[in-house]
Amino acid sequence: MVVLAAWLPALLFGHARLGTARMCEALARPVSQLILAQADEWIVVNKPPGTPVHDGPLSLLALLKGAGIGEECAPVHRLDVETSGVMLVATRPQAVARLQKALAAPTTLKDYRAVLRGRMHAAQGVWKKKISTKSEGRRNPQGSTQDRVNAQTRYELLGGNAHASVAHLTIRTGRTHQIRKHAALAGHPVIGCLLYTSPSPRDGLL
Repeated sequence: MVVLAAWLPALLFGHARLGTARMCEALARPVSQLILAQADEWIVVNKPPGTPVHDGPLSLLALLKGAGIGEECAPVHRLDVETSGVMLVATRPQAVARLQKALAAPTTLKDYRAVLRGRMHAAQGVWKKKISTKSEGRRNPQGSTQDRVNAQTRYELLGGNAHASVAHLTIRTGRTHQIRKHAALAGHPVIGCLLYTSPSPRDGLL
């Protein structure tokens, strides 16, 4: 079984300020410290929060290439800018399709942790609402009816208080912003995600 784990998203209590601070902290460390495993055709990297995967000179791919790890690095999957966690990166272009197929296999577990707004009363369950594959925003997290497809997010409550819940989330489908959308539709949006919820003064008190 292959397991990919991530925190979704970075807890942006300062919102962009904290995300930027964490990115700068990550950039101050040697790139080698971000590498969790390595083989001939791939590397596994711990992507810092606030770091884009492929856009700009401070992106994860730019950092890897700048460190001489591979001029032809290509992401096998994506994590949002705010999200920190495990990423699989191909170091040879011909390996991308093969690795993507492996990640799509039923034996691959996509594992996340998130801090959600409000107290979750159910200890575990599955969010099954259909969602679109587009980034629709907080006004319509589910997306247009004609664009909605099946999606399942399994959640398990790990702890929390009256204002927030820490949840373990796993997904089998990989829809755009799937966890963020399902959490918002369930009434427990991901704290720090400004795309699918408005900021709350209480978020910074957690």
